[in-house]
Amino acid sequence: MLTINPADVLIAPAKLVNRLPILEADDANRVFNYFDAQTISWVKFAYPDGLDSEENYTISRSDGTFLISSDGFCVMCAADPLKSWVFEPSVGKFKHPEMACGRFKDLPNEGYWTVIDDKSAGISRLCSTETGEVTAPIPSSNGSCSFDVDKPAVVSPNKQWILVFCGDTDFAAYSYEIATKTFRYLGSSKNGVSVYVEVVKWLDEDNAIIYAYPPWNPPSNTYYVVNVSKLGDLEEAASDLYIAPFYYDDPPHLEWMPCEFGNCGRKGNENHYGLERYDFKTRTHIQYPYLDRIWGVGSVIPDGSGDRLYRSLNYDNRLDMWTAPSATLIRYNYETKQVIDLYTGEIEWFNSFSPDGRYVVLFIGHNKTVAANALLYENQANYKPDGQSTIQVFDLQTQKVVYTAVGESWDTSEFAPIGVQWITANQLLIFQDGKYDDLVVTFGNQITEKPIDLTAFNDSPDRQRLIVKDQNGNLAVYEVASGNTIPIISRESLEKYSMVIHWNSNTDFDLRISNKDHEDIQFASWRVEVP
Repeated sequence: MLTINPADVLIAPAKLVNRLPILEADDANRVFNYFDAQTISWVKFAYPDGLDSEENYTISRSDGTFLISSDGFCVMCAADPLKSWVFEPSVGKFKHPEMACGRFKDLPNEGYWTVIDDKSAGISRLCSTETGEVTAPIPSSNGSCSFDVDKPAVVSPNKQWILVFCGDTDFAAYSYEIATKTFRYLGSSKNGVSVYVEVVKWLDEDNAIIYAYPPWNPPSNTYYVVNVSKLGDLEEAASDLYIAPFYYDDPPHLEWMPCEFGNCGRKGNENHYGLERYDFKTRTHIQYPYLDRIWGVGSVIPDGSGDRLYRSLNYDNRLDMWTAPSATLIRYNYETKQVIDLYTGEIEWFNSFSPDGRYVVLFIGHNKTVAANALLYENQANYKPDGQSTIQVFDLQTQKVVYTAVGESWDTSEFAPIGVQWITANQLLIFQDGKYDDLVVTFGNQITEKPIDLTAFNDSPDRQRLIVKDQNGNLAVYEVASGNTIPIISRESLEKYSMVIHWNSNTDFDLRISNKDHEDIQFASWRVEVP
């Protein structure tokens, strides 16, 4: 196997922090090639007896060992220890893995609780994949809680409680108190469609928000709140045919428009509905009055004002109420009742706000028709305008369009190729702009454009360092704050090898270097720092 010299790849100031171990299977010669990061050398180990698959799967583990399986790794599949091995590089030994809950036993502090079934006895139990501990039977009325992917068991933040859900299209919720080894029945769903159930958030050590939904239409999204220490405390927060309650995290609450198909308060309907809100902490429900021209959840402008932005359709006299020739941006506050018309145009939808809420990105159509879909949020609709994909940046302070960008031509069978991402309060990253491949636009007294060539690599966690190609073909870091481009990986090495970057922090990343023609053959794994 090839050993790569970091000096042939990295350009200062990028520097190697340390090499990481690698285990590569060579089925043709029935050996594992192990890269020892301490000796900086490759060592060969013969396959253990019984490993005869033509394709082997390996997972590196936090204790420095590797888990190997000829069957692959499947959460829902029964694991076979006789077709799997743990490789310990420090001693060069292979052994079959220990088992827990019918799966490979997890390392300390890395396990989770899952459900195991005894279908012949009609009972289910909780089991720890770390210790192998098994609880008493879950007191489920239907005897099966085995949908552990659709309805996973979830541990509370203080690790004192486990939430588990039993059943299929209706579920019963139970909590398990680990210290007392006691189950509590919390309540059941009754809408017959909650196939998937997940915990959205723990409000504190005892209270949790639950989201339940089916994999089919109509969606019938349902939210619950529950105190896991109290019997029968499961409370439904919102559930209805076709409504799509939107969850806001700060503070934790839902907002939605009551909606029956084709009857969501649009022009011409007899029944008009206003915005509804449910507060998870206080368990209170509020319904606001219906407002002409304003319907849907809208989007809260993140500037601290509490104002919302709506896209109100300007219907003509046609019978088709799903489309209109234009739309108006409306700013509205439910507490002050102030309505401000901001801008009218062929606004298909608004994409995103700048972090401080001053700017909003609008997607603009070109066929003198804007689409409407009462079943989706105004800011989530998957609209597909004809012709060019155009964005406008609207300044909510000056109430003016301050920037326009046009992407490549596209037809209605595709989603807009032009994309955007805010990287600071006044800097917008635009993908596939018509003039340049990618562009950083800075807003202020003067608007500036900085063309860049983004790669498919991940950006730093704070989005202040973007991986780009520089004018010489080197891989480089573009620093948003300074506008500087710093070469870090040579063009020559990019032409030789396939590379993948994964940022660990804002200053270091893991670099995986593989065969250019066979990316599954790995040559190096490095921790690299860019000060």
